[in-house]
Amino acid sequence: MKRHEFKNPVPVRERMAEKWKKRFMFEKGYSEECAEYMAQRLIDLIDHMQYGYALIAFHKQGTIFKMVKATLMPYESFFHRFYEMERIESTVVYWDVESQAWRSFQLENLLDWSPVC
Repeated sequence: MKRHEFKNPVPVRERMAEKWKKRFMFEKGYSEECAEYMAQRLIDLIDHMQYGYALIAFHKQGTIFKMVKATLMPYESFFHRFYEMERIESTVVYWDVESQAWRSFQLENLLDWSPVC
C-alpha cells in the first residue's frame, strides 16, 4: 500500500461531522440526534458559503443574537490558499457582507442559516 492510503480513510466531511457533533453535545448539551443535525447544517453552510451568500443566525458571546449576510467567496484571494474545512477547531470564519470585514462565531453557537440570492 502507498503511504497516503494510510493517512485517514474517513472522508473529511464525515470526520468533521463527528468532531462537531461531539462539540455540540458537550458545549450545548444537545442530544446525539440534534447534534448530528446541527453538525450537518454547519457542513452545508460552509459548502454553500464557498460559492454563494448565506443569512446566518447565531449567538455571539453566548447571549447576543446576531444575523448576518455572509460568504467565503473572497477567502482564496484574501488568504492566498484554499478554504480547508478540516482546519476549523472552534470558530467559523466568514466574510460579513454588510461590514465588509472578516468575522467569526463559535461553531456551537450556530442557530440556523438559509441561502441568500
